Parts: sequence; structure tokens; C-alpha cells
Amino acid sequence: MAFETEGGNVTKPDATISAIAAPAFVEISKALAHGVVLNYAGPSTIKFNKDGSFTAGVVSESAAYSYDSGDEFSQTAVSCTAQTYAHIFKPTVQSERFSDGQADLGKLGRLQGEAIGRAFDSTWIGLFPSITNLVTETAGATKDGLLDAQYTVHNATMRDVRLHVVISRKARNELRKEITSITASAFGTEKMLNLVGGPIQPNGLVGEFSDMLVFNTSGFTTTGGDNQQAVFDPTLAFGMGVDQTIYTRSVFKASEGLFTEVASWMFANAVLWNDAAACEYRSDS
Repeated sequence: MAFETEGGNVTKPDATISAIAAPAFVEISKALAHGVVLNYAGPSTIKFNKDGSFTAGVVSESAAYSYDSGDEFSQTAVSCTAQTYAHIFKPTVQSERFSDGQADLGKLGRLQGEAIGRAFDSTWIGLFPSITNLVTETAGATKDGLLDAQYTVHNATMRDVRLHVVISRKARNELRKEITSITASAFGTEKMLNLVGGPIQPNGLVGEFSDMLVFNTSGFTTTGGDNQQAVFDPTLAFGMGVDQTIYTRSVFKASEGLFTEVASWMFANAVLWNDAAACEYRSDS
């Protein structure tokens, strides 16, 4: 790697890697499609507010209105404080010279962005065990179990909205086998077979079932031989704070071994915003 000036040795590769890493993060991260995403604008903490509700009553003619706690405005918040997601790479002068073009800045930036994206996803998936509502299968994933989880969320939030389902590939396979084995005529329609026949999208979208979008991914925590997955309202369940860029700094270390230390990092975090808007879904791992 040769650059025009000594200053360029710092700024040019840094800018190149950062410019490539940021979109790679967005492309690889599965979490971003499943929550309310806000950018860190100044402070390191974002507040995801939860509004209370009023309680109305019937007032008799000429009667005084009885003011009580149901008339108070209340608001709580869940704090999403930025965490630092980082990756450091140390290419030696030998690897730069003899890599046959494989250690170029474009590939390095993409790989670092993808690594940070996977780390962020792990934070988000790690929230699933903290969800209070729970549906546990006796063995593998079933359509009835998903419907129970859907009902749990709808009943808790009083909102009959389209939910997201995030499950493992094993659970996806079990659901597909169950649906294809059903002989009822309703399951012969194209809509009911959507979960079975459609191509899997880059963001993990498998298909649709009972007005739920079904996604698969990996990295779930397990308990008692079950994957801890989730069914949730994507507009209420999770809040995510994400900085607007990935930062990169590189320093050449001559006396320590003739290598360049390339560090990339990003500030982000994910929180369980409205617990009632999600249901943990357990099935065989």
C-alpha cells in the first residue's frame, strides 16, 4: 500500500475502510429490520419513552368530576446507552506485499463492517431470554405454537398488528415439514404454502404465516435444550440506538513487528422497549 504523503498513510485508508464498513454493517445486520432505530445525535443515551394512558368515566348531570390517578399523565422510559462494537486487524508488511491482492482495503472494510454487524445482532438476540411472555413447545416448532405466541402479544398490547417471528433454521424446517404434511384443502392454497415455497431473502425472511412475517437466523441462546426465539411487534418491542458511521483509525507499528493496526468501531445498542409487545418462543435446538 503506497500513498502520496505521510498524512495520507493515515487518512486515506481510514476513510476508505470506514466508507465500506458502514454499508456492510447495514447489509449484514438482521436486527435493524426488527425494531425502532434512532441515531445517537449527541448524548450517549437515547430514551425510548413509554406513555401511560388516561381512564375516562361517566359523569352524571350536575355532578362534580372526580379527579384521580387515572387522569394523571405518566411517562416512563427505557434507556439505550451506546456500547462500543470494535474490531482490530493487524496486517503485516509481508501479508500486504504477498497477498496477491487479497488484503485490499475494500475487502478489509467489508469484513470489519460485517463483524460489527454480527456482534450487534448478538446483543439484540441476547434480549430474547429477558422477555416475560413465554410459549414453550414440547418438542419442535409448530404452527399452533406460533399462533399461541401471536395471540399472547395481541392480547397483551390490544393491537392486532402484523408481527415478526425470528426463529432458528431448525424451527423453520420443522414448520415447513408440518405444513407440507397437512392434507386439509386450505393448506393447498398458495397463500398457506407461502412459508414453504418462497425463496429465503438476504435479511432472513422465509415467508408469511397467519399475518406474521417469519425470519430465520442463528446465534440463539438455549435453555433446557430449547432455542430462545421470539414473536413480537416490530414497532413496539425493541428500541435500537445506532451511530451514523463506523469509525476507523490505522497506525503503522514498525518497532512492534512491522504491521499496521487497523481499528474500526461503532457505537450502538439494543434494548427491550415494551416487554408486553413480545413473546419468547422456545422449541428444540
